[in-house]
Amino acid sequence: MTKEELEAKVSELEEENKTLLEENEKLQKKLEEEEKASSTETPVITVDKQKYKVLSRSFTHKGKSIKFEDLKKDSELQKSLVESGSGILQKV
Repeated sequence: MTKEELEAKVSELEEENKTLLEENEKLQKKLEEEEKASSTETPVITVDKQKYKVLSRSFTHKGKSIKFEDLKKDSELQKSLVESGSGILQKV
């Protein structure tokens, strides 16, 4: 490669890096906002009219990593945890 080609490639990569850094900053801000919102939410689910406090925001069940956000959308998993007497739940 010639010097001019290398300088053009460097310029191109610097512009790409700038774009990626800006996108990363936007995503970091969005993540911080979502974490702040979820950390203020009391982790509680309701199964058969009984409320249960979820003692951890993430845990492993049957070898699968589960987050509270996923648990609150999955009624079958909620019922399964209650029926199995999971220690991750506490009656309220």
